[in-house]
Amino acid sequence: MKCTNCGNIQDSGVFCGQCGNKLTATIAEEVIITEHAATSESIQQTSEHADTAQPNKHVETIKVQSKMYGYYFLRQLKKPSSTLNSLTADFTNALINIAILSVLFCLSFYSFGHGYIEFSTVFTSVLISILVVIVIVILSLFTINHFFGQALTFKEICSLYGGYLTPFITVAALTYLLMIIESYDNGGAFLLVNMFFIIF
Repeated sequence: MKCTNCGNIQDSGVFCGQCGNKLTATIAEEVIITEHAATSESIQQTSEHADTAQPNKHVETIKVQSKMYGYYFLRQLKKPSSTLNSLTADFTNALINIAILSVLFCLSFYSFGHGYIEFSTVFTSVLISILVVIVIVILSLFTINHFFGQALTFKEICSLYGGYLTPFITVAALTYLLMIIESYDNGGAFLLVNMFFIIF
């Protein structure tokens, strides 16, 4: 604001800081002050709205599922036979086990041949191979169980097989760590033993 008496310019106040004369704002200054107040008020309302915003339901679902998977994984490590008690309830967790194991195998194979083969080539070919082998094993178990067992559903067979993969996931993670630190002999041995037990 500009004092009409002495010409002093100041940002705020009712009286001039130089001469003490009462300050009067011009129309342009009042418009700027009003716009500034409206802008700060809308920013405050936006921040208050962000604080009360509802969480994303998909993120919350993923959080819940990851907690359930963590409990499932620890339960399977401690007592692998617990899969028999809840076959249909553990289907999602069993599929997560199969996916994690497949990815760990792909990463281990890539680390084993690092520098010689492209990541995408190794990852896709090994992933497809591992998934085909796992599907063949599950179909074989289903067929054998259908003719000679309790006639479990395909979903229950997947849950059972995926549940028993939990210890092999820890071995696959160890294999990947060995490959990262370039202990290829030990990593390769763990990889072969792990593949043998997963298939048979």
